[in-house]
Amino acid sequence: AQQTQPGEKKATLLLDFIEQTVEDWLPLRPEVTLIRSYQRTSGALNSNHPFSKIKITCDQTLTQALSNLLNNAANASPNSIDLDIQVDADFANIIITDKGNGIPDEIANNSTILSPLNESERGGKGMGLGLFLSNAAIHRHGGTLLLRNKIGDPLNGGSKNQCDGAEVTMRVPIVPFQQSHS
Repeated sequence: AQQTQPGEKKATLLLDFIEQTVEDWLPLRPEVTLIRSYQRTSGALNSNHPFSKIKITCDQTLTQALSNLLNNAANASPNSIDLDIQVDADFANIIITDKGNGIPDEIANNSTILSPLNESERGGKGMGLGLFLSNAAIHRHGGTLLLRNKIGDPLNGGSKNQCDGAEVTMRVPIVPFQQSHS
């Protein structure tokens, strides 16, 4: 994917955006195993891949937002994190899941709390400025940031009263097919 300047939005293939961001991010966090679920469920990445022609409008701030969200997940779950993509008619959902202790209740239960508090105000657990900036960048692109804690599945050895990590969804609009190929 070509680098863009801050504020310079351009239509970019969704997979190029994700793969380039991950390629730039992984060397910074070599201890983390990143599981790309979208590759596992949809087959090898090629010109016939279901996501191969989908475009989003992005700039450098959206790239930084994805990097910040990957870092937050890696901080919570340094062994492995999961990255998945789901697409509906209007939006691409980039889903990052970790196996950490979850998102603090004051953040997970109240989206208006996405303000730049310093770490000491959050008990030294982070989730401050990076999450605020990510949310702002995603919002500027017409998207939303969704946060939720994953509750254990008793059928898979979890407890329904125990948090099994966090799921963060970066939901960004896709470029309508006619516009992206004109």
